[in-house]
Amino acid sequence: MRKSITYVFYVIILVTERHRHTKIYFKSISYLCDGYVTEWQKLKAFDCSMQNFNSIGNEEILDLRKTVFLCSRKVPADIILKSYDWAIEQRDKGICIISGFHSKIEKDVFHYLIKGEQPIITVLERYFKKRYTPFDREIKDALKAGRLLIISQFSDKIKRASVKTAKKRNELICNIADEIFIAHASKGGKIEVLLKQPNIRNKEIISFDS
Repeated sequence: MRKSITYVFYVIILVTERHRHTKIYFKSISYLCDGYVTEWQKLKAFDCSMQNFNSIGNEEILDLRKTVFLCSRKVPADIILKSYDWAIEQRDKGICIISGFHSKIEKDVFHYLIKGEQPIITVLERYFKKRYTPFDREIKDALKAGRLLIISQFSDKIKRASVKTAKKRNELICNIADEIFIAHASKGGKIEVLLKQPNIRNKEIISFDS
C-alpha cells in the first residue's frame, strides 16, 4: 500500500508540474524508504535519516546527466581564468552543472552559467534564503524557464552554513552526480578529503590536468 501511495503521489506531481513549468514553486516532500524509485528517492537513499528534501524549481532536471563543479577557496591565479573558460564551454554545450556555488570561484562560475540556457542545480548547505543577491532577477528568470533547481536537505531550523552542513552538502552533490570536475583542491583541504571517500573516489573525477 505504501508503495502505491508513493507512486501515485509522484505521478500527480509530474502531471501537475508539467502544467506549471512557467511558475516559481516551492514544496517540501516526505519520501518513504521503499516504494517507487525516483531520482528524489535516490537522494533520500543517500541518507534515510533525511525525511525531507526541499526544492525550488524544475525537479525533472535531476534526470539529466550531471557534472559537479568544485573548487577550493584559495586557488592559483591561472585556475581562475581556466574556470571561467570552462564555465562558458559547459554553458555553450548545454551541460547540466551541479554545485553548491559557495566558494568565490564557484560563484563566478554560476555567474557565467546563469546567463545561458542550460540546466543548473544548486545544492545549499543551509535552508533557503528569501533573497539570492546579486542574482535575484537571473535566478527568477531561470526558475520561470524551468532550467534551474535549488535543493536543500536541511530543515528551516538550519539558517546558517557551517563546516558540518557544507560537508554534507558536498557529499550529497558528489553522490548524485555522474562525474566530478575539480578546478582546484587545496592539499589536505576539505575537497581532497571528500574525494578519498570510497563511494566517491570510484566516480569519474576530472580536472584541468586530466
